[in-house]
Amino acid sequence: MASSVSTPQRDLAYYARKYVVAALVLASFLGYALHDRQAYASGAEAAAVIRPTAAAAATVSLPPTPAPTRIVVTQAAAFGPPTPGPTTQPPSALPSATPRPINTPVPRPSATATPPALVGSYKDGTYPGPIAKTVFGPVQVQAVIQGGRIIDVQFLDYPRARRTSVSINSVANPRLQQEAIQIQSAQVHLISGATITARAFIESLRGALNSARP
Repeated sequence: MASSVSTPQRDLAYYARKYVVAALVLASFLGYALHDRQAYASGAEAAAVIRPTAAAAATVSLPPTPAPTRIVVTQAAAFGPPTPGPTTQPPSALPSATPRPINTPVPRPSATATPPALVGSYKDGTYPGPIAKTVFGPVQVQAVIQGGRIIDVQFLDYPRARRTSVSINSVANPRLQQEAIQIQSAQVHLISGATITARAFIESLRGALNSARP
């Protein structure tokens, strides 16, 4: 019968086997831990790759949904093509509604020569007026008519016995003549300082023009 008493050699072998088993278990645990860590790292990298791809796929714009097409039924489609009517020409091709003028000869007036004496307001000629008496002396003029118009008024007589009368009439007479020719009448304005001569001039010239009326 074998003895159950342990010896130092047997204890040493027992503990050695125990340490070896413990070391193997520890090595197995470390190997499993390293393997699990590598697997976790590989999974995280794969997820990081998948996430951008999914984000990129999410950003892809989808084509717009086409709007429903409205179908408009025209009169031609509903009732068939219109019946062709008479052809209408454009306004430019229509004949003009304005009748063409007829070249009707216009009768020419007879070439009746108008006497020069009746062209204007007066008859041509020289017409002396009546003598208009004043306190300073007589005044008489004559009208010269040409082409029916007064072209000149000539003094036949005027006061000149006094030096004052000569001085006044030398200024008044040309003005009265010029105005009568300009207005073609005897209705001239009175001149201050020569009103007596101006009134006598109007009276004599009015008589001369009355004689020149047609």
